[in-house]
Amino acid sequence: MQINKVIGIGMSKTGTTTLGKCLELLGFTPHQGHNRKLKQHLVSGGAVQQILAAAEKYRALEDSPWYLLYRELDEKFPGSKFILTVRKDSMTHARSSWYHGVRAGSRRGELSEHYLADKIRVYEEHNRQVMDYFKNRPDDLLVICWEKGDGWEKLCDFLGVTVPDVALPHENTGRQPRSGYLSAGILADSVPLMMVRRMRNYLSGVTVLRVLDKVISDEGPFAAPKKQESSVVGG
Repeated sequence: MQINKVIGIGMSKTGTTTLGKCLELLGFTPHQGHNRKLKQHLVSGGAVQQILAAAEKYRALEDSPWYLLYRELDEKFPGSKFILTVRKDSMTHARSSWYHGVRAGSRRGELSEHYLADKIRVYEEHNRQVMDYFKNRPDDLLVICWEKGDGWEKLCDFLGVTVPDVALPHENTGRQPRSGYLSAGILADSVPLMMVRRMRNYLSGVTVLRVLDKVISDEGPFAAPKKQESSVVGG
């Protein structure tokens, strides 16, 4: 039986971009990943039918808003295969989501226990509902975790295609800075030093100033390499 569509229904930051690249390499094209405009349309109360109509022209889908509509997509496109991408544990997903938000500029301040607890609750509830929905249809749902070693063999076996002779892609891997160095590291990656110093002059707040001071200090990521003392003893 020919597959109608392949639809990734894992939440964002679960390896969805890697899944999308894999599906492209396997020939499931055209492919559509995260679509900000359609997600905003959905969360603002827009008609689901318009999103489903947009899905018709794609062979593969993953990320948002698609994972929010797996029931509707299943009904609209019978004979499709669904893939639930997951992280190695719930806390890893919650922290990854936070760091992604900080890099994107949508999250500020300190990482709170409230944020983590809420993110974990939503993530686990989504996965539970997906598993419950497909519990009597094991041939239609694949649960895959790249971090635990799942790869081409598991994916291709599920889709009934040949394993390609290429390495498994790892796309959009968020780099989590060292503990206690998060904001400074992100600023160092993306903000010129002159701009950081100007920010220091205009911003206030103990946490913000502490981070900016660390960035422009001798120990910060903009610091010049320290000279090494010679280990040669004169004769």
